[in-house]
Amino acid sequence: ETKGMKTEARVKNYLTEIVKDNSKVKGYYTGKVETNVQNTYLTLPVLAVYKLWDHWNLYGGFYFSTLLDNTFDGNVSDGYLRQNTPVGTKITFEEGSQASYDFSDNIRKFQWGTQLGAEWKMNRHFKLLTDLTYGFNNILEKDFTSIDFGMHNIYLNVGFGYNF
Repeated sequence: ETKGMKTEARVKNYLTEIVKDNSKVKGYYTGKVETNVQNTYLTLPVLAVYKLWDHWNLYGGFYFSTLLDNTFDGNVSDGYLRQNTPVGTKITFEEGSQASYDFSDNIRKFQWGTQLGAEWKMNRHFKLLTDLTYGFNNILEKDFTSIDFGMHNIYLNVGFGYNF
């Protein structure tokens, strides 16, 4: 399965590490951040299904995933970075200048979490389904410090099925 996101955000005092003039600079960034995450996993769900009524099934359990392919990169622009501390040396990004970051090598190779869902059988052939997955562990490695908060896989899937 592939899990990903693309974001554009304005941040204030966001701890990150960027590449400026071929060297890494860590600090607190204020300005525009664009992020692209695209991770492919091989996932084994272990679920129990409960038949609530003739047309409703509920299910829940755990999933275990191993990382097959990954991307976690982006850039910063239209702002400034305070090097090392919130009052450190100021590096400014103006008039289209930007710096990139790539945390792809820091993605955790193993993920696990919970999966909860429901299935509604509309008729003999069609069904609607939804499930929510939440990853218990951070997607970034335990000693990774370039982002100072935990990031978890949280996804809501909505779909339909057809029984032949």
